[in-house]
Amino acid sequence: MLGKPHTQIAILDDDPVSVITPFLCQDIICERLVLLHTQPLSFKLSWLKAYLHQSGTELETINIKEQSLDTGLSKWKQQPLAINVTQGNIGLQAQLIEWGKQQGHIVFWLDSRTDQLRFIHPATPEAIDVPDKISISDYLGILGIRTLSTQRDITSLAPSLPLARYWASHATDVQKALKHLNYLAIQTNATSLTSRPLNLVQQQHRELQAMIDDICSAGLARYREQKLFFASNAARQFCCGYWLEHYCFDQLHQLKAQRNDIHDLAANVEIEMGSPHDPLRNELDVVALINNRLYIFECKTSNADAKESQRTLYRLDMLRDRLGERTQAFWVNCHPISDVLKKRARQADISLIEAEAIGDFATLVNRVAKRHQTPQQS
Repeated sequence: MLGKPHTQIAILDDDPVSVITPFLCQDIICERLVLLHTQPLSFKLSWLKAYLHQSGTELETINIKEQSLDTGLSKWKQQPLAINVTQGNIGLQAQLIEWGKQQGHIVFWLDSRTDQLRFIHPATPEAIDVPDKISISDYLGILGIRTLSTQRDITSLAPSLPLARYWASHATDVQKALKHLNYLAIQTNATSLTSRPLNLVQQQHRELQAMIDDICSAGLARYREQKLFFASNAARQFCCGYWLEHYCFDQLHQLKAQRNDIHDLAANVEIEMGSPHDPLRNELDVVALINNRLYIFECKTSNADAKESQRTLYRLDMLRDRLGERTQAFWVNCHPISDVLKKRARQADISLIEAEAIGDFATLVNRVAKRHQTPQQS
């Protein structure tokens, strides 16, 4: 039904992604997108315009609050139209559906759980699959953010994942030794991949010695003469704290097998914001796109002081502000978080997963995702 050149009309509240998703289907030929809104938009239209320009689609906007629906859409009445009612309040949706039916135009909505377009007019049980799930890079591109690099391959992490899972499920046991292991890995010679000799305190540290036994058993390092000889730089990074990122990435992949609305997952996502001439770069530890919402995860294994912890909260809050109000931010920390910081996190709507709760990471993320699950539309 949408395979011929046409103009699409859509209501836009605060999420441009569900409006853009139909354009991922190559069989849909849309020459112009007209956005109806009733309040100031919370993001820059220039970002959306630039994104649509790549597919040859023009963008126009109409503040429908300042005029009637019939007046606002009058110049498109006689053109081939398709109306997207995925967003908008019920009253405006009902008006637009009725207007579309009266004018004999196509009316559809996007089921974001399955990425299928379902038709209200003409009424048909058939749905159009949008074959390409929207990616994290696409989502960020709509917001004017450039993705420089990502890690998507979980298979390369497979050899070390059992150890990451074990440490995550025993977070209270390993937290005492993490600062020592982090320090040894960070101070390791980059060429020889050999750590400094363990001092007497480290040699007698029971929990640290247990972790060293773990990494040696996993083939990540050898230990002799009170030194660690790492098998590779990736193994060294694993001991620097990357193991927690790998664990979260792994758990999200397992959660994806249970939920059909997880569109994309990535780790170590390097992004660039602002002008290309004066860019601001950031790295997101782990990112998930669930039901057209971005989930970002900041992973910390070090027992940071209050000042450093406050900076972590500020960074997450700043990223949420830039990535949009729909973004869900998580701070995953191997150590207990103070009550003061917990209060500040609640005020900033940042979810915390700390200490022994890390073992329930997938359950806790799923709980948040269910709160934002799309109800069945009909």
